[in-house]
Amino acid sequence: MQRTDARKFFKQWQREHPKSPIDAATWLRHFVNLQLKRTFQPTASLTATSNPATSHPTAAIPSCSPPTATVCPSSSHPTTAVPATSNPTTSHPTAAISSCSPSAATVPSSSQPTTAPPAINPATCHSTPLSTASSELDSDISVADVHAALDKLSSSSACLGPLKAVLIKAGRDALTPVLAALFNAVFRSGCFPPEWSLGAITPIHKKGDTADPNNYRGITVGHILGKLYALAINTRLNTWLETQGLRARGQAGFRQGYRTVDNCFILRALAERARSRGVKLYLCAVDFEKAFDSVDRPLLWAALQRAGIGGTMLQAIQAMYADVPVCVRTEEGLSGCFQSVLGVKQGCPLSPLLFGIFLDDFEGHIQQLGDAAALPQLAGRTVPPLLFADDMFLLSSSASGLQAQLHALQDYCNAKKLTVNAKKTQVMIMRPGGGSGNGKLAAGESFEYAGLPLEVASSTKYLGLTFSQLSKQHGFASCADVLAKAGRQAMFAMRRRAWELGACLVEQQCMLFDVFVKPVLSYGCELWGVDVLLRPDCSSVERVHRWFCRRVQGLPKQVTAAISLAELGRQPLQSFWIQQLVRFWNRLQNSAADEDRVLGWAFKDNLELMREGGDLAAGSACWSRRWLHDYCNAKKLTVNAKKTQVMIMRPGGGSGNGKLAAGESFEYAGLPLEVASSTKYLGLTFSQLSKQHGFASCADVLAKAGRQAMFAMRRRAWELGACLVEQQCMLFDVFVKPVLSYGCELWGVDVLLRPDCSSVERVHRWFCRRVQGLPKQVTAAISLAELGRQPLQSFWIQQLVRFWNRLQNSAADEDRVLGWAFKDNLELMREGGDLAAGSACWSRRWLHVLQSAPPASGTLEWLTELDEAAVIERAAAAYLRKCLEPKTRPLPKTPAQDPPPPAPSCTNKLRHFRGL
Repeated sequence: MQRTDARKFFKQWQREHPKSPIDAATWLRHFVNLQLKRTFQPTASLTATSNPATSHPTAAIPSCSPPTATVCPSSSHPTTAVPATSNPTTSHPTAAISSCSPSAATVPSSSQPTTAPPAINPATCHSTPLSTASSELDSDISVADVHAALDKLSSSSACLGPLKAVLIKAGRDALTPVLAALFNAVFRSGCFPPEWSLGAITPIHKKGDTADPNNYRGITVGHILGKLYALAINTRLNTWLETQGLRARGQAGFRQGYRTVDNCFILRALAERARSRGVKLYLCAVDFEKAFDSVDRPLLWAALQRAGIGGTMLQAIQAMYADVPVCVRTEEGLSGCFQSVLGVKQGCPLSPLLFGIFLDDFEGHIQQLGDAAALPQLAGRTVPPLLFADDMFLLSSSASGLQAQLHALQDYCNAKKLTVNAKKTQVMIMRPGGGSGNGKLAAGESFEYAGLPLEVASSTKYLGLTFSQLSKQHGFASCADVLAKAGRQAMFAMRRRAWELGACLVEQQCMLFDVFVKPVLSYGCELWGVDVLLRPDCSSVERVHRWFCRRVQGLPKQVTAAISLAELGRQPLQSFWIQQLVRFWNRLQNSAADEDRVLGWAFKDNLELMREGGDLAAGSACWSRRWLHDYCNAKKLTVNAKKTQVMIMRPGGGSGNGKLAAGESFEYAGLPLEVASSTKYLGLTFSQLSKQHGFASCADVLAKAGRQAMFAMRRRAWELGACLVEQQCMLFDVFVKPVLSYGCELWGVDVLLRPDCSSVERVHRWFCRRVQGLPKQVTAAISLAELGRQPLQSFWIQQLVRFWNRLQNSAADEDRVLGWAFKDNLELMREGGDLAAGSACWSRRWLHVLQSAPPASGTLEWLTELDEAAVIERAAAAYLRKCLEPKTRPLPKTPAQDPPPPAPSCTNKLRHFRGL
């Protein structure tokens, strides 16, 4: 094949236009014009003319003979010449082709002569008459269609020839009108350029003996313009088939909005429904031998006709298969070309859709069996065989029904000229009890295909997941165990390759893990994730992730997983699984609205099975039951009975020393619960409601925590050299003050009523003295005044004012529990309560702090929003008066005079004198 080198062409165009700026879009357009000349007619020229109806140049091609059906001598397929006309319904004109003769020597020469395939007559392909083609299929390819095809085309897409995808996408604005005219010329003429037909096969070794050709997978690369043209045809044809509802319901391969996990979920829903009914579910994984390469093309044209595809669309597809030269890429270069006369084209974006249409009628072939097929049902609808491209799963509720389907499959494959590999085709029986049966069959159960017995396996692989029996306790968690082994191999291969390339940084290896290993470990987590997340122990998949996190940091196995993940800033894989499960749950809800989606039937049936009941402990819970039990609406809760406490608020305020009255006992899941005198909730430690001090005990616990925070702050500030008074005060307000004042809206009214200084305020006063180096004899007012600070009580009053205003706003909302509590507390305040006796409620204590009396009426009209600045100013004035008022100290007691000694008696006098 003579190929035009883009680099040489660019240099030649630059020499011819020395004064023109280098514009990639312009020279690419000239390059495409050259391709058009060489493709259709050596003497033809593509001239840019102005079209007033469009904003882009139109391609003018010399007129041709009248539109009669002809056959190209070199391509042997019917062609029709179409004159150049303007189509008002599209944004571009249609192009006219005068000749279909390809350029000479356009493929690599082969040592053996190739024989062109015979001409195909669509009218004689099948007895079914040709259906009328839709105008949507035969309309011209618009510029918007080319833009959509370019969006789907990858910039790094491999292709033959000098023209690359990245060049076309770079000049798409200038090239799309030219490409649209080119594609319409190809679409209308019935000719397909030979350069676009060539495919180069690169053999990729899969496994086994390297000398066996069957152990290789061929990757075919074609011309970029042919791929772009096929993308435009594929988008139009696929959209039309989906709109008309002509695709098989069980086919999920290469369809927009369908995924591999969809069919896997349908399979699980069938297994769980069969288990609930106590019946067996018979499955057969059918393995076709080279299905894509075995498609008989005349039968493919007949299948397209039965689907209603004809006219220009059918002729354009046939033109793509009229001449299919392929060659093999070896170490020495490209081999000689040979013709491909069987199967759909490899590497063509249209091939998966054509194969799907070719196999879609198998669903109707099975449904014709009626009750003999014993097809299972979901939500009252009969489930057809599950297809994903060439992966087929036969389903039946009885052994005889599955064997009837196998006979029907044999007749179908004989008619379609397909081959089933009986050695790799497996039968699997889902038993209600979950046992595998050790591969033994019951009486009357036997399965064969074309006289060959089929293997009855305890597990089978379908769409990348290994399905075994549905376990009672763990569901399909065994799928994750197989993925863990594959993920471990992928991880070792990634680390070995990263070491060879020098990517030894921790960040690089974590990125490579997320790209190459994480998808392997998490594949299909929408199906088995609900089972793995229920297990109390760490799953085998998560263990691979944890091993990697320790290994990449060089940590020993004694380091906990939480520490190793925190050091890397990573989340466990369970977080990603939950994210995927949430998205899949939303997809299931959307699919339930579509009456023709088998996935929607499976979801509805699974929800109905959940409503019928199912015990997680007994293993009878379905997928929906497990998911809703675990994580839907954030209800994944594991109760730690050892740390769960019961607290009894007694009217008298006593703790009761943890003793229970007669008939009082508390347990969870059979485990007794601790009855404590105090408990911690949302950072506050609640004890009994004291008569005198309310919940002031919360402040005492905070004072201890604040003292620790203050010492830690001062030690760290000393290490960093932040020894200035202003710096330490700022650090105190940032790190210590929030600890000391946490929840002051609750306990502040109790602390502010106490005549003595609270334990929290004492921490603050100690700091103010210490930071200035003052002795303890200095009063708090002086130490605060020297720093220009206010006591913490001012901040508590500010927070209480804001909280009071929030309570008033919440009282207007009838659905706020906070509003209910506020109204009830106000009502309790009106009922009375003595501060001295300790029976005053929160509202009564707060109003006492404000030095206001409670209302006598029972309405809320007296409630007004407090002025924060005024209240704080009044509190500051009260504090100032308290500091300035003279403190009267009690006079010291004068010591009492000693009583006069008693008069000495005569005896004492005598002794006294004797002493003298």
